[in-house]
Amino acid sequence: MSTAGSTRGESKENVVTTKSLKTATSTPFSGERKKLDTFLQQMTLYFRFNEKLFVSESEKVMYASYYLQGDAEAWFRPYLKDFMNNIADSTQADDETVRMFSGFDKFMYEIRLVFGDIDEERTAERDIQRLKQTKSAADYTDQFKRISAATNWGEAALTAQYYHGLKEGVKDEIARGERPDTLRNMTLMAVRIDNRLYERQREKRQAPYREDKKGPHTKHKHRHHHHKYDKYSPKPMEVDIIGTPKKTFNGSCYNCGKKGHFARNCRGRPAKRYQRSETPPGATQGNRRH
Repeated sequence: MSTAGSTRGESKENVVTTKSLKTATSTPFSGERKKLDTFLQQMTLYFRFNEKLFVSESEKVMYASYYLQGDAEAWFRPYLKDFMNNIADSTQADDETVRMFSGFDKFMYEIRLVFGDIDEERTAERDIQRLKQTKSAADYTDQFKRISAATNWGEAALTAQYYHGLKEGVKDEIARGERPDTLRNMTLMAVRIDNRLYERQREKRQAPYREDKKGPHTKHKHRHHHHKYDKYSPKPMEVDIIGTPKKTFNGSCYNCGKKGHFARNCRGRPAKRYQRSETPPGATQGNRRH
């Protein structure tokens, strides 16, 4: 294509160039259903910007077949073989082959029957009804718009469905004000609210720790202290026994108090003792026994 010239005195802003655009070649297609539309769209754009490279529709179909791989290439191989064997006289080729190479639009129709979603609209409706916001509202919005493009829903239905799939926290904030009645306004509000909530959560995580206003000991008020069990430590009932000093053995009989024999062989009267040296309660100096 040529570049349009400009007259003397014409500003550079008014100069219109018609130079052809350079577009990248398409990504190969191997039969994956979700990638078919992308493949066909890339091919359509390439043909649109490079019309002078193809003198016939059959050349466009052959060029597109060059980017078929795997199952897609195996499906198209018989058509291409039949076409090449009868390229000198196309009337000798099969009717299906002739129809396939009669136009790129025919090629798109046939490949969609095999690898595409025949009921794309119903599939999109099911997908959009199952779609929920699990990450950011911006990510949810991108997925929603991509799926909704294949539906035939109106503005009101899409807006209501978009709101239905949002996170509950975002819905709560939307409900505080007037609810948007268009999909564009709804998506803008949802993304703005979701970003604000995200920033607030970050602020909370980064905020320094602050003690309770009632004092540092308040939150420990009801805390129970649990001591580690030690089987060798004295038990509560053993404290008095352990704390009482033991009497030392001096060789005297525990029964009569005399030396020279043990209590088991003692025949004397038991000696009366007091635990304390002072006079027992109720006794007088005169009636004390010696």
